[in-house]
Amino acid sequence: MQFKHFFWLFPLAILGLWESQHLMEWPVDWQRLVHYAPVVLSGLGIFISFYLNRIQPLMFFATLLMAGVGMDFIFPGHQFGHASPLFFPLFTLWLPLIWLLWALMPERGVKNAPYLLLSLFLLVLPAYGLQWAVQLLSFEWARWVSLPVSSDRDFWLQLPRVSALVALGVLAILIVRLGLLKTPKVIDSTLVVVYLLILYGLNAYSQTLVFDWMLTVSAGLLLLSMIFDAHFIAYNDELTGLNGRRALLESFDGLGRKYAIAMVDIDHFKKFNDTFGHDIGDLALRQVAEVLSHIKGGGRVYRYGGEEFTVLFPRKTAEEALPYLQQLCELMASTLLRFQQDGKTVQQKITISIGVADRQDAKTPEEVMKCADEALYVAKKSGRDQVKIYVEKPTKKATPKKQTKKETK
Repeated sequence: MQFKHFFWLFPLAILGLWESQHLMEWPVDWQRLVHYAPVVLSGLGIFISFYLNRIQPLMFFATLLMAGVGMDFIFPGHQFGHASPLFFPLFTLWLPLIWLLWALMPERGVKNAPYLLLSLFLLVLPAYGLQWAVQLLSFEWARWVSLPVSSDRDFWLQLPRVSALVALGVLAILIVRLGLLKTPKVIDSTLVVVYLLILYGLNAYSQTLVFDWMLTVSAGLLLLSMIFDAHFIAYNDELTGLNGRRALLESFDGLGRKYAIAMVDIDHFKKFNDTFGHDIGDLALRQVAEVLSHIKGGGRVYRYGGEEFTVLFPRKTAEEALPYLQQLCELMASTLLRFQQDGKTVQQKITISIGVADRQDAKTPEEVMKCADEALYVAKKSGRDQVKIYVEKPTKKATPKKQTKKETK
């Protein structure tokens, strides 16, 4: 997860917690809406999850939906129904465990029908188990799961003792899981924050509307995380982590009249792939991307496609960008790619060729890119591992046609 996402995740979560203490000051009509808000937002989240083919967030939204309906229409103290005193202790056990289940499940998409049916079965089965336990649990077990953390009714932790231990255990697993992820998504960090908000709502179940409000905030944060993840997938290259071609093309808007564009290509990459295989080729692409990401001079790096990369320099000419591109070539040539193949450690040198052009060479960014491509071709023909600035080819002057005898008459 990119650090910038903490700037909206934590403030919104803190705002939700702060506002939970002022719900009774809201107008009555707004308070009524809080009962239905988590249902509406969760339903919207389920729809978007289907549209994006994401089964994991779908199950989280389904859990929030079931939690909102269960606490509003079943749990005692609400106007719509009454249930056994066992419902709340068992509910506080079910919610953390089902949350952990969805966090650990692999993402295989909604279109995988057997996997979708299995997930729905795992969602519904515990719900029926909860209903069965409420009706048939023995007195000893009921007393055990309902035992409070403290006999003091004003104690800050209102969850039953067993539920509190399970909730803390699940929290620890979620944090460890987040730390072990190589490329965490925005939703992965959001799950931990949302889980804490839900625990807060459960702990404050005796306060009117607080749990519904926490579910509403949670659904909203999950929706935002899905939007940011979808944006990341659309605009970023999954292999290298760099911005992709779509992000490059959109960055052309508002460039102004002074900019330079460099096209970068890995030397002899096809031969490299044929020799060492595509897995090592992917490793080479990642290493080149890592080196390019150290560009100075305000350059922005994009993966254009295949073994080609693009570096955009706003407010610089090709001559001004040249020293920074030469530094990249030197840095790349001095970096060895190390990998294991056939039980041996292999060290391979990788070089890059670069062509650069600027706004003076063409009218549009797309045309400047074509000029940079021509300069890249010159760099490769000149021996590779170097940078070439685009030089416009002189146009041939039209030679006058020889006059024929008929034309002279």
